[in-house]
Amino acid sequence: MALKIQTNKYREFKTKFIYYIDEFFQGNNPSNGIENFWDEFFLYNVNIRYIANKFDTLSDESIIQLKEIFLLLIENSIIILKNSVKNKKKQEENDIHDSQTNVSKIRQSNALDIIYSIFHGILDSKRNNEVIIELLMNKENIHLMNKFVESLKLILLSDVHEVIKAKIIRIIVILITENENNVIHHNYWIQKFLDADTYTTIAKFITETKNETSIIQGFVLISVLANFNKYDSKNPFLILLSNQKDHKFSSVHIYIYI
Repeated sequence: MALKIQTNKYREFKTKFIYYIDEFFQGNNPSNGIENFWDEFFLYNVNIRYIANKFDTLSDESIIQLKEIFLLLIENSIIILKNSVKNKKKQEENDIHDSQTNVSKIRQSNALDIIYSIFHGILDSKRNNEVIIELLMNKENIHLMNKFVESLKLILLSDVHEVIKAKIIRIIVILITENENNVIHHNYWIQKFLDADTYTTIAKFITETKNETSIIQGFVLISVLANFNKYDSKNPFLILLSNQKDHKFSSVHIYIYI
């Protein structure tokens, strides 16, 4: 009987997420008038494939028409990420480890999956450059992108679970490798993550994780960033990579086609 109840709950949970995603992709905002909507929404397990399929049905024009919806999802994901950092700091200061800690982690993980899904859909190689500029690079939205990078780096550089770091690295890889023909977009993201602290965190992550996909993504990230030409100063990734002594960097040989 207990198993039956759990199954029914799972079905209801999954259906509700898909219902809300369908609403968003139809241009509706299901959060209107619902208190604590986002706290509940980010507890739902994110169906990344379902969102990818929804993006596949959209033309460039449709994506631009849904701009406000996607920015709404990104903005509320950022709020969840910022709150998760604040909550973690508060819990550590008071030495609190309870169910609320786990709830915060779930929301943080799901917010990262939502962000990944949206950027992956927008930055698809078949998309016109105008879509990227309109949604991510125009003057109205650039402040939101800056807040997004700030939140992402804050979590990446903090003491969080390996799974969270892997999700952040996956997002950064998408940002700096997808749709490279758009120079403005490409250079913006690269320069946002081109610092010594980010390199050190990614290098440490590579040496500690046992997940092969995460290791490859980490190496892709370091390779792309280390090969970026900085004309006004030396590239910190290139400097640190050339001085990297860890055996894992010398023993792992991967071929990257960019």
